[in-house]
Amino acid sequence: MASCDSAGTEALPGVPVERENGQFPTDYMPVTSQDPVVALDARAFHVVSMGPVPPPHLVEMPLSDPGPACDSGGSSSGKAPRYPEIGESVGAVVEPRGWWMEYVMKFKGRPGAARPPSELWAPRVWSTLFTFIGIATVGAIHFGALERTDLAMIVPSFGASAVLVYNAISSPLAQPRNLVLGHVVSALAGVTVQKIFSAFGDPYDFRCFSSGLAVASAVFLMSLTNVAHPPGGATALIAILGTEQLKNSGYLYVVMPVLSGALVMLAVALVLNNIPKGRQYPQYWW
Repeated sequence: MASCDSAGTEALPGVPVERENGQFPTDYMPVTSQDPVVALDARAFHVVSMGPVPPPHLVEMPLSDPGPACDSGGSSSGKAPRYPEIGESVGAVVEPRGWWMEYVMKFKGRPGAARPPSELWAPRVWSTLFTFIGIATVGAIHFGALERTDLAMIVPSFGASAVLVYNAISSPLAQPRNLVLGHVVSALAGVTVQKIFSAFGDPYDFRCFSSGLAVASAVFLMSLTNVAHPPGGATALIAILGTEQLKNSGYLYVVMPVLSGALVMLAVALVLNNIPKGRQYPQYWW
């Protein structure tokens, strides 16, 4: 005969469902009970039974009728639950035993997750126009005012930043703090790694290791300072694989083109992103 706990969740005979020190066993992975799955083999799988209130209790799928089910009040409802057959789509979540299978199952994606809905045409047009103006502005300074100097204003990673600051303007990755500081700390990481490898010869001879270390260092610094900005990884990589002019500029690369160019893109984003009604940038500054 099955018993019921205080939350109304069924407890199978002979199978513990209580938590250990407030935690569930680490070899289980609770998932929402609304995700339909396929029960493959009752003898090799566990079922995660979600109670009426969180957290869930974890029970083992029985091979026989456990007795009457439980209602939300913790009393028996008199109806014996029917457990899934092989190949049947069910509401309870069935998880395979073994860490390797749990790892492989992650490749399927998060159950119930779906891609965001497509944007309307107006935001697409605005984003396209603003991206053109932003990059063209930085390019005009680079190829106009600075063309005959040893200075630069534009780097390829700004193209990725434009996608964020002129299109995904609500994303935390696109906010001013992340845009500017993300590029700056990444440039610092790239130049530092480049100089370290220069002490052992031509950094280009160690480009496999120096490239990986530069980007990894940029990721660490952005995470440490909470200024994650994906294009920053490219900014660090350019310090290793960029033109000789950029590599010879040393830490000036951090100021120009990286910091200066990022500030120009930010200024353009502030002016343009707030023109359309219902569009606001930034969401926050710091």
